[in-house]
Amino acid sequence: MLQKPSLVRRLHTAMTIELSTLPTYLYTAWTLRNNSAPARQAMRLIASVAYEEMLHMALVANVTRALGHKTAINDPEFVPDFSQPLNLPGHSNRVNEFRVVLRPFGADAIQTFLDIELPRQDARRTVKGWSTIGEFYDELKRMLPVRDGAYTPDSQLPKRDNPGGGVLFRVASHADAVAAIDQIQQQGEGSTQADDDGDHELAHYYKFLQVQTLLTTGQIDLARDVWPVVDDPHGHLGAYTKAQLAANLAFNSAYSALLDALQDTVCSASPGVYGASTQAMEALPHLAAVLRAQGPIPGTDRLAGPTFAYVAAADRPNGALS
Repeated sequence: MLQKPSLVRRLHTAMTIELSTLPTYLYTAWTLRNNSAPARQAMRLIASVAYEEMLHMALVANVTRALGHKTAINDPEFVPDFSQPLNLPGHSNRVNEFRVVLRPFGADAIQTFLDIELPRQDARRTVKGWSTIGEFYDELKRMLPVRDGAYTPDSQLPKRDNPGGGVLFRVASHADAVAAIDQIQQQGEGSTQADDDGDHELAHYYKFLQVQTLLTTGQIDLARDVWPVVDDPHGHLGAYTKAQLAANLAFNSAYSALLDALQDTVCSASPGVYGASTQAMEALPHLAAVLRAQGPIPGTDRLAGPTFAYVAAADRPNGALS
């Protein structure tokens, strides 16, 4: 049974929100050097959140498929565009306003993470729009059809596959759909407490508070532990050397292949496991390191960072992941 366009749009926005966090978190995580135990701890904490965001994408996809619709992870309309600082998709511009920028590890990056994952009780209340992702998902739950006949568990990701902490399950009823969204909220987006998510994982907001503490207490030394990667890489793209542009294209091609793999995973008539997508994501840190290795951006003392732009398959260099 096809659902109201407003619900379909809200589900697409949910997928775009989850997708927007991946580059934001990974760009920062990959600027940490393997020079100290605190830096490694911060990298693990941020990476664990990124993998849970993949689980959230899978849960949103299962709700969407259960209601008879498909997601569009690799559609240019939904792929986040970091060519300029962006508002979190669907986020109210009136309250809790902040911009998402690709940044190296530091106080500004971690504050953005905390803004993204802000718990509902810490938000500024408003009657115009929503100020946290938790409020967004509260509204989405209220829009879900309550009749169980509106849901079908066919063509959903299997329970046995799980890209992050938490539980991936098929959605066959209103209660299942609500439980899927509850898990997203409990793991970080709009969590109202520091309790773990049932899989012995802290909510995202509190993981990022731990990372912030590692920085503010001096356990992480920015000069020692962080590569001097540029803020807002797209804004510096015009100054990249040919070698940097080629390395950035290689990274973006692999990132695009990851989005294609995610799309195939969640939209197949017989969805398989998440393994291919996980393997594709594991190739990206190496390609980010190759880009860093090309040296400083001309005229600066900063290293080049990947722009996380979608590249159509026909435009990817030979040998790129596909």
